[in-house]
Amino acid sequence: MTEETIVKFDPRQFAEQLKDKIRLDIATFLPEEEWKRLIEAEVKAFLEESWAEKQTYGCNRVAVPSGLRVAVWNVLSKETETLVKQALIEYKQVDYPKQVSIKVDTLIAEHLDEIVRGVMGPIMQRLFQV
Repeated sequence: MTEETIVKFDPRQFAEQLKDKIRLDIATFLPEEEWKRLIEAEVKAFLEESWAEKQTYGCNRVAVPSGLRVAVWNVLSKETETLVKQALIEYKQVDYPKQVSIKVDTLIAEHLDEIVRGVMGPIMQRLFQV
């Protein structure tokens, strides 16, 4: 029997291996310094907002969000949409008119004597004064 060992996944090692593979497969014709400069430029473009020329009202430049910002906003938008949908589902599941009706019934029961005196008192007085 052979013993198999499980190797823990190391993302940094994976990234290095991937970088080396890309470098070997695609960028073999580029000097190392040029390769580093291109990678740094792509990372900067991914992380930083840029500007684009566009004809708009009174402005010829518009901000273009970074790739990172777009990715974050996409994730946050999906998460927010899920949370809002869940809140609306929970809101629909609660029968607010029924809860209000129960509360009104409770208040009437607690104050029935006062209500009857307040409503019936003036009516009865007029009946006896006539």
